[in-house]
Amino acid sequence: MKDIFQKRYQADQRVVQFCFDHNGVLILITEYAAEKLNLDNEMAAIAQVIINQGLNILPIAGDKMVDKDTLAFIVNKYALRAAVKAHQLGKFALEAALSKPLTYISRAEDLEAITRAKAQIKLMNDNIGILSNILPANIIEMNTELTDFNDIVNSPKQAIQVKKATGTDQIGPLLDEIDIPNHNIGKLVHSYHPELADEFDQVSKVGAAGGIHHIRIIVIYTDLITGVHLPKVEGSLSNGVDPAIVKFSTKTGGLRDKDVPNGNYTLTSTLPGYQVDVQPNIGIETDHIVYLEIKLKKI
Repeated sequence: MKDIFQKRYQADQRVVQFCFDHNGVLILITEYAAEKLNLDNEMAAIAQVIINQGLNILPIAGDKMVDKDTLAFIVNKYALRAAVKAHQLGKFALEAALSKPLTYISRAEDLEAITRAKAQIKLMNDNIGILSNILPANIIEMNTELTDFNDIVNSPKQAIQVKKATGTDQIGPLLDEIDIPNHNIGKLVHSYHPELADEFDQVSKVGAAGGIHHIRIIVIYTDLITGVHLPKVEGSLSNGVDPAIVKFSTKTGGLRDKDVPNGNYTLTSTLPGYQVDVQPNIGIETDHIVYLEIKLKKI
């Protein structure tokens, strides 16, 4: 097998492992099952071709800027799930139009970001009849974020190549087929579970290191009243013996840790302006991911 094909296949294997590790949360996504089935079928097909061709595969080892980022995150979240639904319906032009990276809005100049966000929202609203995973409430949410950012922009205070296989070699075309459900699962992860997005992007990267550090604990922080995700929450894990393991939540409110030894822990979460939250008796075990949703209350 060509080196690039081998690296692509290893990345696909890591995605399969990712799906296994996070099956408990992924299976709750309505669009996921169909994409996972496609991935499994394509992986089975390529495995058979590998056997038939006698190939050897190396095994894998185990304030404005913020508002623009928020606008980009909200629009991108719904656009990605809408893109998957469009693909499943065979609406490939619609899928392509909605399959934009987060930076499509977040890295654009302010006025261009507004134009792009408007276009994406309009596209979803115009097709809401077929995009069954997009609700009117979602359109309202996106338009609210757009209005907020537009107000800030207009405020006077504003300062702020894969070579395809030839002949009888079937590996290349099959890898191309695997890319479809692989990428769609990635879109769903980014849309529904942004706290897992970095991990998915890493394991699915072609040529990434084979070793996978499995996530031991995932915490999502939100405001008790508004439900807004809370960044910069300090999460301190202590077993009462070793030095505490301290991590901070990302801008999407997610905190993850891959390097927590087995044991019983207390998680103490602190954020200025909020009451301290203490979660005792958190058991960390091999081959098990602890998933917590913590709602912090303002002081």
